[in-house]
Amino acid sequence: MKKIFLFVAVAALGLGTVACSSDDNSSPNYQNDILGEWKEVKTTYLDKDKKVVDEETASTNDGCGVDEIEFKSNTLLFKFPFKTFDTKECKVDMDEDTYTISGKTITSVYFDEDERIENKIEIIELTKTKLVLESSDIEEEFEDGTVYIRTEYSKK
Repeated sequence: MKKIFLFVAVAALGLGTVACSSDDNSSPNYQNDILGEWKEVKTTYLDKDKKVVDEETASTNDGCGVDEIEFKSNTLLFKFPFKTFDTKECKVDMDEDTYTISGKTITSVYFDEDERIENKIEIIELTKTKLVLESSDIEEEFEDGTVYIRTEYSKK
């Protein structure tokens, strides 16, 4: 009887150490993995139930290139290429925000005159080559029922 008890105790202890191993290694490291330049691939407009309302592939902005974002250590750069009206020259308009990441949420902050604006953006997917972000902080009103905007990017 003592041998059976000892065997069960050792087996339980062995299984306990295997079953209680840390899962921390499997959690994504968004803070580091998101760093770099990303070019827009497509934008999907979703309703309140997250059903697709509309979808569009990234525009080449009159042949000047697609919109891009660049994540640096705590700075987020938005790059919007455009063609000038008068000279037809390609230029890039840039906006800069600061950001932090907590879990799957990116909080970006910028100032519009003296007003502090904070946006929450959810990371839907992040791999070495693909980034999908979703925002419900929509500045404009959509007549089609759009509540969320999901944007897919590829690594530049």
